[in-house]
Amino acid sequence: MDELWQKRRQAYHKRLLKYLRYVLNDHFVLALLFICGAVAYNYNNFLKTYALSQGLGWTRIIIALILGLALSFGRLATFLEPADLVFLAPKESDLKHYLKKSFVYTSLVCLCEQAVIYLLLCPYLKIILNFSLGQLICLGLSQLLLKELGLYWDYLRSFAPLKQVGFMKLASLILVVLASYFPLGGLILSGGFWLGCLYGLKVNQQVVAWKFLIEKEAARMQGLYRFFNLFTDVNLVTTSAKRRKYLDWLLPTRPAYTFLYLRGFMRTSEYLGIYLRLTVLGSLLLIFIKNYYLACGVAGLFLYLIGLQLFSLSDRYQEIVFVYLYPLSDKQRLREFSGVLLRLLVPVCIIFSTLVLVTGQNVYLFSCLLLGLVLESYLITKPYFVWRQGRVRKKLT
Repeated sequence: MDELWQKRRQAYHKRLLKYLRYVLNDHFVLALLFICGAVAYNYNNFLKTYALSQGLGWTRIIIALILGLALSFGRLATFLEPADLVFLAPKESDLKHYLKKSFVYTSLVCLCEQAVIYLLLCPYLKIILNFSLGQLICLGLSQLLLKELGLYWDYLRSFAPLKQVGFMKLASLILVVLASYFPLGGLILSGGFWLGCLYGLKVNQQVVAWKFLIEKEAARMQGLYRFFNLFTDVNLVTTSAKRRKYLDWLLPTRPAYTFLYLRGFMRTSEYLGIYLRLTVLGSLLLIFIKNYYLACGVAGLFLYLIGLQLFSLSDRYQEIVFVYLYPLSDKQRLREFSGVLLRLLVPVCIIFSTLVLVTGQNVYLFSCLLLGLVLESYLITKPYFVWRQGRVRKKLT
């Protein structure tokens, strides 16, 4: 098992290096250096401007939320593959040692990540919130303990389907918030919580939850592949559908293609994820942009990118034979898709325009931007989409 684990780890690192060549290319590294330099420069100026400020004490809760979000980074890396369910089943009794090595490896990587994030926050804690050295050490140890506890919980779930995952995440967040206000008390409670889980949870570590481990490892790798897919084509990226029953009230019962495309958009993480990510990223940029015309350009650019990324949804069901049983023409299908796309872009127009209004513009400029974005949405979903479809068909014929 030791030899197998070493081979899997080396293959994993080799795969990462293969794709990192495309991620860390010359242009991206240069841009990253400029971005990091600009962030560091502004961070330093901010600390000098608000040094020992008494009016920013409320930001402790923001620091706590950042640390709580950081706890979600990194999952147990087991390197298991679907075929292991058959070929490693006879070695199930030896898999405990294999998973322990995975736990130690993941712990080292994740604790280094947590340490880097915490060290970046330390100047803010020291200068703005006036933390002492002892308080910084206590809060840092609490963060590391809670992350280690989360990984240990994942390790135990490799043998038993523990269902208190939501409780664990909520308890960790509460302890992080507590530690940000009372570092020593938070450290003591975090340590007690860790010991309680360590000695209180009794799990039979002889029977391995194969299906659970393989699904979690596949999900972890898909997350990495989706990130690499932003820079280069990754053939290993797969899509999965999620039920998301809480969004059913947004679905119309007819027309048929409208229902089909909206349901596919809501269930497929590929489209819903990129829609939300681009909307959030554009919103964050608009919050910090004070120039009205620059804000209009950024809003228009992100609206175009969102529409462009959703164009492929129109061909999602083309290879399903049952769709052709609908007594509906291809023109009607494209017309309904344009309507669905317009429905999805209009809320983005409202969000972007509202953010520009909130950041200091008047109602007249807000109205102009909203009308401009709605007009752009119409042009994207009607003439531009039809033109793109015509070009695609000419290439295929």
